Amino acid sequence: MPSPLMAERNKGQIPISMGTALAVEGALGIYPERPEDPPPIERYDALWVNLRTLYRNLQACFPVEVQRSWRPMDLAAGLWEDVAGLHVALKKDHPKLEVVVYLSAYENLAKRFPAATLKQPKTPPQIASQELEEATYAVYRKSLPPDIPFAPVKCFLPEVPQKTLLMTHVTLDLLARYHFKALDLLESNTGVIKKPAQWNTKLGVKDQADLLPFNSFTLQIFGDRSVLFQPQPTKLRQAVLSLAEARHWSSITTLDRIRENLRQFAPKELRDTLAPFTVSVPV
Repeated sequence: MPSPLMAERNKGQIPISMGTALAVEGALGIYPERPEDPPPIERYDALWVNLRTLYRNLQACFPVEVQRSWRPMDLAAGLWEDVAGLHVALKKDHPKLEVVVYLSAYENLAKRFPAATLKQPKTPPQIASQELEEATYAVYRKSLPPDIPFAPVKCFLPEVPQKTLLMTHVTLDLLARYHFKALDLLESNTGVIKKPAQWNTKLGVKDQADLLPFNSFTLQIFGDRSVLFQPQPTKLRQAVLSLAEARHWSSITTLDRIRENLRQFAPKELRDTLAPFTVSVPV
C-alpha cells in the first residue's frame, strides 16, 4: 500500500526511514564510516523490533508542517514499507535470523508501578498525536506484511529462548531482560549495540549515570526521558545520587544491594520515601 507522502521521507543506504535504516546498517556492519566484519547480527538468533520505535523514526523524517497533514493510512503505509524493507535487508544474507515486530499496549502501568509518575498526554496536540498513533496501528494491523512475525504484547515481552537483539526506544521493554537467553539493545540512528551494563544511558540522567544500574528502581526515580516515566523531584533524585556515590554503586549494582544500602545508610525519611520504588515488579 504505497503512499506518495511517505515516499518523500529521508532514507538510508537501506531504503527505509533514516533512523531505522541506520540501526539496521549498524547490525549488518555497514554503518557509514564504521564497517564491521563479521557483522554484529551474526551473534544473534533473533531481532525483535518495537513497532512504536519504527513509528517514532518514521515521524522524525518529516518537518512539523508536513506532520499536520498526516492520515493513519499514510503512516501505516510507511510502517509497512519500513518493516518489509528491514526484513528483506536482514534476511538476504542471514536467512536463519528470526525477525519479529511487536506492539505493546503497556497495559496497567499505574497498577504495576503505583509509585511512579507516568507520562500522560494533557494538551489537545498531545492527545491528538496519541490518537493518530493508535489509529495508525489499527490500520497497520489490518494489512500486516506477509511472512513477517507480528507479536501483540500486553506489557512486558514474552519468554524468548534465543540470543536476541532488541530495537526499542521504550526503556520499559528492557526490564524483560531475563525472559531472553541473552538480550542486547540496538539503538536507532547510531546503530550502536549496547549490553545490559550500558543501559543506564537510557535513564533521564545528564551526569553521574555511571553510578547507576538500569532496573525498575532507577527507571522510576530518574525516568526514561519522558517516554513513559517522568523523573521524580530533583531533591529525591539528588539524594539517590548522593547515596550511590557514597556507597560506590555502578552499572552492575543489584536491586538487592540498593535495598540493603537504603536500609543501612539512608535516613529513615528517605528510606520510607524510596521504599515503594524498591518493590520488585512482576515482569
